[in-house]
Parts: sequence; structure tokens; C-alpha cells
Amino acid sequence: GSCVRRLTSMRRAASSNSLSRANGLESKQRTAFATSDVLEQNLGRPGDPFYHNPDDHHDEIGDPRFTDPETGHIFQNQQDLILWELLQGNRKYVKWLQNHMQRRVDNGGDVLSHNGHADLGDLGALSTAQLKQVGYLQQIEEERLGVGGGPLRPTRPKALTIACARSFAPMDHIFGTDARALMSVRVAGYTCSAADSVIGSVEFALAEKAPPVLIVVGNARNDIVSTAVRSVIASRGLNIAVPVDAEIDHNFRADLEGSALLRLVLPSAHDALQRLPGGTYDQLVDLACRMNVWRTIETLLTSSKNISEAATDGTLRVVGAFFDVMSGSVQMMGQHPSHSELIKLTPSGDVVRTAEEKPVPAEEAATMLYSGNKRYSNGRGGFNQLSGDEKLLKQLSEGGQNPVAVIVGCADSRAPIEMLFDMRP
Repeated sequence: GSCVRRLTSMRRAASSNSLSRANGLESKQRTAFATSDVLEQNLGRPGDPFYHNPDDHHDEIGDPRFTDPETGHIFQNQQDLILWELLQGNRKYVKWLQNHMQRRVDNGGDVLSHNGHADLGDLGALSTAQLKQVGYLQQIEEERLGVGGGPLRPTRPKALTIACARSFAPMDHIFGTDARALMSVRVAGYTCSAADSVIGSVEFALAEKAPPVLIVVGNARNDIVSTAVRSVIASRGLNIAVPVDAEIDHNFRADLEGSALLRLVLPSAHDALQRLPGGTYDQLVDLACRMNVWRTIETLLTSSKNISEAATDGTLRVVGAFFDVMSGSVQMMGQHPSHSELIKLTPSGDVVRTAEEKPVPAEEAATMLYSGNKRYSNGRGGFNQLSGDEKLLKQLSEGGQNPVAVIVGCADSRAPIEMLFDMRP
């Protein structure tokens, strides 16, 4: 808001954008800001990491040729073009990060923090201040959407990202793109279970915005994954040198031990040890962070019918990416190595509550019973029954049950209780 207010207070002569498609995307006029001296002072020069060439980004989804305006590359489909654009944006972010680090060194600062990560505590504030000065966000908005565009006119996002909530940088900064071009789901450990809010958020995004690409972004030196690796090393009694934590990290790991979150990440640590039995601690953590990306993609494709169907019919491409917290670079990992096999395991769409599910609050349970009975009394019940899915029946019988309510009724009642409340047995 403050960025927009500052920029709109400047007098600017807006020129219309021209886009020629006859021989590809040939030219694009840039919006003129105030006077030439303001433009030269605020926008910088091509050597400046903050310099923004308006032809560097192109997000007009729907171009039948899928042509990158900067290089002239023609891509076979929309997803390829989007991933290419995000990688080019990440290159600009890496250049900016290198410049920022060099300034810290020149000023006698320390590049690394106590835990060995890049010390970027002031990164968000610094980059925001600089972006306000150069008018970067507003310029992109006007170039892409015209002068009438802006943050109050949302556009279809290019991609949906799932990343760790403890990662220091916003996804739009990492990929050097307009904040509206990405939808981001942040969750600790960039992981999810079969029926949690992460999958629900992804399904909602697919239904409302239909982004063509879903990227699970893992990051190096992830605290939660490294804690899982430490736990596995200790449980197996392996002779692997583990670095000593700072006090703050030690307390964090102690709180994480035995948690449901750590249990979700432990399989990735076991996978890393199985693939690299003689590896060092740092090698195992790096591999486990990458394996956790594949684990999350597996859960998404095998637990959600909507995600699986979108990946199968090609409207959604699910890929992994790996963010190096030291260099700022992103490596695209591509689709899951077993993608073709995973999409054949289409989930049924039915959800059953097993003993592992969390209890439902009393108010929510009462609401479920009330609404179910309303459906039954209005002749719209009976559609919420278990299918003959063998996997679901096995899950229900072997996983135990955790019902939302206990109902006492007459044994001689003509209708089963679950039908009266339109609930699964």
C-alpha cells in the first residue's frame, strides 16, 4: 500500500504498450516515469542488479507460440515457458543477492549467521526499500497490464508453490517475479499428510485460480529435515560426526522431537541413509532435503483426487525445485521420477477417519450431524457412503477408528443411525 501511494504521487506520462505478434514478440514500450532525470536516477543502469529491463518478463498467458520475448525461444507448452521465466527471474535474484553480500563484506559485516545460513535478516526490509525507490513493482504492473492494471486487479497466477514456512525469502523474490504471479503455501518442512490443510489449500487454488504449474520448493540446510537426520542417526547408533548446535537451535530441536511434524519428515531421512550409507552429516542432510521434495509430491499425487486428475490430463504440471540458501539459486528438479506410475494410483476421493486423525471439536461434530440430518430429511442424503474401494476398507479396518460422535438409538429403529445423519459408518 505504501509503495503504491508513493508511486502514484509521482507525475508520470503513461505510454501505451505495443506488442507485435506478427514475427513473434518484437517490441514492448516501457512506461515513462515523470522526467528523464527521475527515470535515470531511480531505475538505474543495465549494470545495476536493480535494473529492470521490461522485456525480461512476459506473463501474458495464452500466447499460442509460447515465445520468450528476451531470447526468442519457442516452447512447446505453457508450463515450459512459465518454468523458464521463473528460472530467469531467479538469475536476477542471485545477482542481487551477490551484490548485497558484497556490500556487507565491503562494510566489514559477516556473511554467515550463527547457524551457517546466509545472514539475511535485513533482506526483506532492504529489498522493499530499494524496490520502492526504483518503482519496480509499479513498473512491472503497468508494462504487463497497462496503466489500468494494478494490485486491485488480480490476474491468473502462473504457478502455485509449496515451501517451508521457516525459509527466509518470499517466493516472488526468489523467482524475481510479480507477487501476483505466484500463489504460495508455506508449511514447516515443506511437507504434508494425506488429509491436511496443505492439500486442501492446493485443491482450493486449483478450483479458484487454476495455476498451470505446482512447484514443491525444498531448501538446503532445512532445520526440520536436519533434525530428522540427527534423530535417525541417534536411533541407529551410527558413527557419524554431527556438529554441535547453538543454544537456540538445540532448544528448537528438543521441542521438535516426537512431534507429528518430525514424523512426517523422518521417512526422507531414512531414504537418505539408505541411498548414501557412508555419507557425511552434511551430505545426508542435503540428500534428505531433496528426498523430502519427492515425498511431498508423492503425497500430493496419491492423496488428492483433484490434484491427481489435473496432473493426469495435463492441466497441471507438478515439479520439484531446490533452493540453495547460500547462493540464492534454484535448481528445477523436474517431475517425480515415478510420475507416470503415481498418476495411475488415482485416489478415490473418499476420506475416512482413522485413529491417527485429530479429534473434532464438539461444536463442529454437532454441526456435521445437524447438516447431515437436514440432507436426509430433504431427500438429498445417501451420497456420503463408502465406496467398494479395497484400499479404503483396509485403511478403516487396520488403522482403527476415530468417530466424531457416539449416538445411542433404538435397536428397533427402521433406519440405521448413519443414514439418519447422512454420515459414513
